[in-house]
Amino acid sequence: MSLFVTKQDRSIIVVMAVLISVLLTDTMINQVSDFLARQLTSNFGLITFIVFGAILGISQFFILKYVKQKISSLYSGSPPAKYLHSIVTIMQYLLLGIITALIIQTVFESFYFTYLLIAITAISYSLNISLMAYFAKKLISWYLSNRYSIVVLLYGISFIFVAITSLMAFTLDTYNLSLKPTQIYPTSEVVFPSYDEGTITIIYVFHLVYRYFDLFSFLLVWGSTALLLHGYIQKWKARHWLLICLPLVYYLSTIIDFFGLYTPSSDSEWFSYYLYISLNTTAGGIFFGFAFLIVARNVHNESIRGFIVITAFGFVLLFISNQVTLVATSFPPFGTVTISYFGLSSYLILIGLYSTALSMSQDVVLRKSIKKSLLDKSRLLGGIGTAEMQKEIEKWATSVHGKDDKMRIPPSMTEYDVKSYIQQVVKEIKAKEKY
Repeated sequence: MSLFVTKQDRSIIVVMAVLISVLLTDTMINQVSDFLARQLTSNFGLITFIVFGAILGISQFFILKYVKQKISSLYSGSPPAKYLHSIVTIMQYLLLGIITALIIQTVFESFYFTYLLIAITAISYSLNISLMAYFAKKLISWYLSNRYSIVVLLYGISFIFVAITSLMAFTLDTYNLSLKPTQIYPTSEVVFPSYDEGTITIIYVFHLVYRYFDLFSFLLVWGSTALLLHGYIQKWKARHWLLICLPLVYYLSTIIDFFGLYTPSSDSEWFSYYLYISLNTTAGGIFFGFAFLIVARNVHNESIRGFIVITAFGFVLLFISNQVTLVATSFPPFGTVTISYFGLSSYLILIGLYSTALSMSQDVVLRKSIKKSLLDKSRLLGGIGTAEMQKEIEKWATSVHGKDDKMRIPPSMTEYDVKSYIQQVVKEIKAKEKY
């Protein structure tokens, strides 16, 4: 089964491939910007920063347009969905406007204001934190209402920790940016903050707690996704175990310095190590996204597949964009493009799973209606005319299946699924009539 059957689907794959390449490059440059200070201030560095900014504008236009088309069925029956999409769109173009201002300042004035970095950080993190908190609440409430899947609960708890970790990271970044000069020039020193026992005690402890929360939130999302995959892979092979274990091993190997297990001894070793750890959650993001693509391949309804694919994109972008901090204040400020996707990635996860959940809930309503109608007609007709009763219910259920309800989200059940369920209920009725 192909996930990307339309021209728009294929176009968004090209956009995502280019975007992910740019974000990974932007992230790596950001993480070693203190080693590349002279190269970044060159004409090549400035041109690269401009190109990255242009790709941000183009890519987010296509992604927001793609999402709007996929969730258009939500609009007429659910105004909050329309408002949320509008708010996210405004936020993203506001970020693009700030980055455009940074480009103008760095190119034409040879400096930029630090408060622009604070604004980018505040907008991206506030959008991420608010959406993740709302999403966590939704997942936990869904679990408490039916308790049918521990994966739902684990994802809910995971995103509580993601929101808390983001809040702590935002606090640390804002504090460190406030200590920087108001204006950053090509000659300004590029310095990452140092968190050791010699720093202010409260800041050291706060950073220590943040690192543990960051580790625990990653492990929770990893565990939730592993359980999700377990339900869709019947026979586990070596490649499946490799898919699950490699991202975890890579992530854990990037925090060995935190536990004092390894300390680079030269500048070249530090440079290589920082490059290596710059993508510590990227492998996890790709794994999380791939897991949802596997789920999508097992869904027959095209609309639901689209929602789940949006969620997969969101996971990949979330765990790329959460690795960047702007506190080094390089010139130009690489990392701004990547962090601008932090809030949007959360929106993709939220709207994708929310739309899927609405559709699945309609499956429950449709199944209940079918079963009630069959039971009512069975009582009326007794054992006479079962075949005719089945045909009549199939005709009725098909007509209901084709109609939009007030939320205008189609059920995930296909017409084949509806007929199969009717046959199953009819068998149950016949079995009861024998006793």
